[in-house]
Amino acid sequence: MQRNHRKEKAVSPHISPEVVSVKILYEDDFLLAVLKPAGMVVNRSDTYNGFTLQDWIEKSNVIKIETKEKEFMSRLGLVHRLDKETSGIILIAKDANTFKALQEQFKTRTVEKTYTAIVYGIFVDVPDGGVIEIDAPIGRNPKNRERFAVVENGRTAVTEIKVIHNYFIDFSSQFALVECIPKSGRTHQIRVHLTALSHPVIGDKIYSGRVRSLKNKEMYKRQYLHAMRLKFNHPADGRRMDIKSEIPVDMQNMLDFLEKSATCDGLRSRPVATEAGNLKR
Repeated sequence: MQRNHRKEKAVSPHISPEVVSVKILYEDDFLLAVLKPAGMVVNRSDTYNGFTLQDWIEKSNVIKIETKEKEFMSRLGLVHRLDKETSGIILIAKDANTFKALQEQFKTRTVEKTYTAIVYGIFVDVPDGGVIEIDAPIGRNPKNRERFAVVENGRTAVTEIKVIHNYFIDFSSQFALVECIPKSGRTHQIRVHLTALSHPVIGDKIYSGRVRSLKNKEMYKRQYLHAMRLKFNHPADGRRMDIKSEIPVDMQNMLDFLEKSATCDGLRSRPVATEAGNLKR
């Protein structure tokens, strides 16, 4: 495959009016990167009747039909997924060979994913621009098998967290903007690790605790977690790709509110949580 065979376009010609909610960030002959909106489920299932990203792929005719490639066709080229309430970049392979090549990169951690999140609480011991790393195993929550948690016998999980900005409004209203790079691929990893550090994602109805969960249902339509950047090697020519997306409007509106409301007064030091696992600076 030669690089000059690849065509790039800003907008796909396949999109029909009923599926305009999915934005294409990048497309060529082998793959495309799309921006999944919050609230859209990635995969079809017997328990969900809404419009999924797989439905969008099928209606948009963006992949090649290869009936002998069962996994590729069953997933409709989707190499990875995001939670329903998480927005952000998703890669879609157009053919089986590209699908397998991208799958291998995810398995070998060649792909680098960066998420942005707005969380509860300020990182008093971490200044703006500071980076911490949490190394804490994740497994099924023994008290609720449908959820995940930091558990002693869990699978290895490492997340790098960069504090972009702390927002202190008053002692009952403290927030932070962070960027997270998962160094492993555990289910709900970022959400679980942030919760273990006592900084759950705003709007997270599962991991933010009972009181905050009730508040989240009333105030926020979704969790403020966005897959903002994806780096990988192009399967056709090995070129390092760097796909980026802007922060969604709802999260930007929240940040604008925090910028107007926050003050530097009243910050106090507090001990760093150690029960979450090994924390490195």
